[in-house]
Amino acid sequence: LAAAKVSSLSTKEIAEQLEISFNLLTGGSRTALPRQQTIYASINWSWDLLTEPEQMFMQQLSVFSGGWTLEASESIVSGMFNGRSVFDLITSLLDKNLLQRTFDSSGATRFNMLVTIQEFALDRLRSTGSETETRNRHLAYFLDLAEEADKEIHGENQVEWLNRMDDERDNFRTALNW
Repeated sequence: LAAAKVSSLSTKEIAEQLEISFNLLTGGSRTALPRQQTIYASINWSWDLLTEPEQMFMQQLSVFSGGWTLEASESIVSGMFNGRSVFDLITSLLDKNLLQRTFDSSGATRFNMLVTIQEFALDRLRSTGSETETRNRHLAYFLDLAEEADKEIHGENQVEWLNRMDDERDNFRTALNW
């Protein structure tokens, strides 16, 4: 959808517009299926295929910035999904290509989602009225992590803790802004 705009805008202008909203990605082929005419419709179509626990989980994950660990996601959603583990939900969303797996500086697994999907999920979180509660859990987790790092950073594992804090920089900024 964005490539079709190259005749009207520079790639830099397209990128800037994409950072602002989904509005640029409208007006696909009129002969295409409705879900293929806008990026929002495409994401919504995929969203509707998710189970309710998967949708709720995606909403909770939308508050992370720059990725997250399994431990962080478990902390944010603790006790919300009776009968389904966080690991199972993450695996299911990875299989559906709604999450991505990366590795941090130590080689440990991190997860993230594309910004457009994250914005969609965050919009859904806001519509449920649960954003404040979720962001408060995010803040509490990263406050606890910062306090633990303050104790550990002057010890023998200083380099590992400095790297971990660097990996979580975006989440710390998000928590502080909240």
